[in-house]
Amino acid sequence: QKINLAIGEYLSFQEKQLLSTLQDLHPGKLHILFWTLKEALSKVLRTGLLSSLEIYEIQNIDIQDKGCWVSHFKKFPQYQGYSFSLENLMCSIVHPKQTTFDFDVGSVLQEMGKQEFLRNI
Repeated sequence: QKINLAIGEYLSFQEKQLLSTLQDLHPGKLHILFWTLKEALSKVLRTGLLSSLEIYEIQNIDIQDKGCWVSHFKKFPQYQGYSFSLENLMCSIVHPKQTTFDFDVGSVLQEMGKQEFLRNI
């Protein structure tokens, strides 16, 4: 809850409105989704989170598949974000919009399951 409040302080008015329209994800994960997208964009831009978070503003988020979202940025329309949820984790990848890649979330989940098994041995 504290993390969500802290992240919420860094969202723009428009992002908070967008947040309220997304219903298919647990509210706690929604805040993490926004944060991971901003962090991923900052890495692509090689600025880290040292710049004002306003420049990383998320314009929209569309559901691609169950558990997968595609996002676009207000000030960086040449990039898009691809996000997915892995149990209690949220992962976001930002890439140039013209770049295509084949990403199978099911394979990642399967691999994560193997890693969890190996950690418990």
